[in-house]
Amino acid sequence: MANRSEMYGFLLNNASSHTITELVQLIKQKFNKDIDKKRLAQYCLHNKIKYKFEKPNKSHSNKSTPNGTIVVKTDGNMLKIKTSEHKWEYLQRKIYENYYHVKLPDDKYVVFLDGNNRNFAIDNLKVVPRRNSAIMSKNGLFTNNAELTKLGILTAKLMIKTKNIESEWNKYVKTIWKNRNFIWKRC
Repeated sequence: MANRSEMYGFLLNNASSHTITELVQLIKQKFNKDIDKKRLAQYCLHNKIKYKFEKPNKSHSNKSTPNGTIVVKTDGNMLKIKTSEHKWEYLQRKIYENYYHVKLPDDKYVVFLDGNNRNFAIDNLKVVPRRNSAIMSKNGLFTNNAELTKLGILTAKLMIKTKNIESEWNKYVKTIWKNRNFIWKRC
């Protein structure tokens, strides 16, 4: 039976050239000891032993999926379309970009005004900045009514503008407060 220092030395000498899976097999052969991959990885991390990175297995179905394929995400909500070899986009974004002949930046979302994520009518799609979308989600401004969602978009814009004005005002007040002695001496 091997002691801990023997196993530690073995790992130090062999870990850099082997993956965790390979190390588990080597330990089983050399020391006749069954050890879990997760436990060995934790041991190596705790003892600062570096091992070879193990690339995760990728499914081959992604490569065989043709471009233009529409897929429902596992949560059942979003539809995605494959646009190139390794790129998937939300279907509503692709429809919007194709209709208006624009390329939206990454910080923009295309949202459904009526809340129905299967209604891809162009008048039901609206581009919203990421920050606005976050504020709308946080404050419950997305609804099943298109007009109320439009109002929610405007409300989010107003909230952001208000926050910016407050921030500028606070900077101004801090500047005045910092320079108060100079101002009082001049009066």
